[in-house]
Amino acid sequence: MKISDRQLLLDRLFIVLAICICAELLIGGAVNIAVQGLAGPITGDHAVFMVWRTLAWVPALLYVVMVILSLPLPRAKGQAARAESSRHMRLPVVGRGALLFFGFMTLWGTWLHAASFLSEDAPAPESAALVVYVVLGGVALLLLRIVLGWLRLVPRSWRIAPEPAPGVALPEQRFAPSKDDE
Repeated sequence: MKISDRQLLLDRLFIVLAICICAELLIGGAVNIAVQGLAGPITGDHAVFMVWRTLAWVPALLYVVMVILSLPLPRAKGQAARAESSRHMRLPVVGRGALLFFGFMTLWGTWLHAASFLSEDAPAPESAALVVYVVLGGVALLLLRIVLGWLRLVPRSWRIAPEPAPGVALPEQRFAPSKDDE
């Protein structure tokens, strides 16, 4: 997979991850408050709540896939990735800093999601702890990649982006319109 294809896939997955995090925090928080407010403290483990807690794996695994996709990518220089040639939309380049920030957001949101709808005296299920450990492992892997990149212990192709082909003009601004847009 070429660097540009990998970056484009990472950019699109980033949008999906942001939607997942917002959904699990907003919907999960609202439903949790409504159920706790109307029904009082929940006792017992209902099948619906177990299915809801299992859905916490979606953003967790999505984040880990994004971290693995970003490992061999060189440092972004700030140019916007071109979507498809038929479209005139540019997606912002997702770098490791944004992935790290969203890693902590995913960690927080996934923990709240996986531990929701538990009674006060019930211990956290093992699956809730496991999903948090998976996200924490993804954050640790990303931090390791950042440190190894700073120490120049990764291959050169992982640190420095290839130069553009001769005759291809890249815009200097991040969201500058292309010549096709004029």
